[in-house]
Amino acid sequence: MDEQLLSARKKTAPYAFLEDDDVDPSGQQHPYVHAGWLSLSCYEWVTPLIHLGAKQPLMAYDVWDLATPDTCAGMYDRFLAAWSPTTRVSTALVRCFRRDLVAAGAFLTLSILSQVVQPLLVQGMLEYLADEPVSLGIANGYALMALMVTTTFFQSLFLNYGYFLSTKVGINMRSVAMDVVYQKALRLSASARHATTSGEIVTLMSSDSERLLEAANDGLWIVVAPLAFVCSIALTWIYFGVWPAASGTAATVVVLLGSSHLAAKIGATRLRVTSITEERVKVTSEMLQGIRVMKFYAWEPAIMRRLEALRQHEASLLRRLNFYRVLNVEFLFLSPVFVGAAVLSTYIGLGNTLDSTRIFTMIAVINLGRIALYHFPRA
Repeated sequence: MDEQLLSARKKTAPYAFLEDDDVDPSGQQHPYVHAGWLSLSCYEWVTPLIHLGAKQPLMAYDVWDLATPDTCAGMYDRFLAAWSPTTRVSTALVRCFRRDLVAAGAFLTLSILSQVVQPLLVQGMLEYLADEPVSLGIANGYALMALMVTTTFFQSLFLNYGYFLSTKVGINMRSVAMDVVYQKALRLSASARHATTSGEIVTLMSSDSERLLEAANDGLWIVVAPLAFVCSIALTWIYFGVWPAASGTAATVVVLLGSSHLAAKIGATRLRVTSITEERVKVTSEMLQGIRVMKFYAWEPAIMRRLEALRQHEASLLRRLNFYRVLNVEFLFLSPVFVGAAVLSTYIGLGNTLDSTRIFTMIAVINLGRIALYHFPRA
């Protein structure tokens, strides 16, 4: 009866729309592998899963199986092919996923270039509404609106697909790291097992592997963010002059320095949290392994006091870590206000007057570097 129910449920599963001829004989049933470029860019391949979830609660067997390249076995083989005892692990991971990393960087770059056009279109639309000569040479409001919608659509499309690819790479890197640590832990010699604590292994598989995901998400902005900064400064120079652009550059540098200082605080606090977590896991593991001796000598109060002290220390460090993170996020969230205030105050201080066209153009120019200002210090 259970098999019949499972079979009936699978007929309505998301991958039921795939014909037998469309399914790879190797067992790949994930639609992402077979989807075309339009389906990939618009995420149409996930529509059947959303449609099924709207009808009934999703179960584990409703979700597609992982594609073979994204399984731990497939990624582990790729990693072993790229890694050698003389090769750094980070280099091997980049080699494994360099194709997706390059594609993600290209899409993020295209999103920045698409956003560069928007301040020009904003200025053109405002000039058209004010019955002034349009600097772009397009005197049709419908054409300007169509160009604005098109560039915004492609900018969002490129940005989100770049995020998707970088997140996918980060998750795969994390899975490879956890798999490698697990495989190595099973093959440790007696002397190496004596020198390695269980807390270190757990930390490697949890906290340290999670940083690979963060590195893949934010690392590409080391290359992409400077392009956004250069474009933003160049547009400020064109629309407002040299000195407002210089003041905006100075404000951007101050924001980056302040955020980098907070990022260093976050990194140092995270290292302290990691060491305390390792010690707590080690003590907990030793307590469970020697539970009979601990009970025999009535050491429970002493062990509990030690664990409680470690937990309190870890909790205090976690509170500090979250405080630094929230402070950094809020600081970066307000960074466009600081940059815009520096540019506009310098522009007005030089004796110029502001109108609605310049104000809205300035907002569009500042938004060009907003995402880059958030990700660059994290990278």
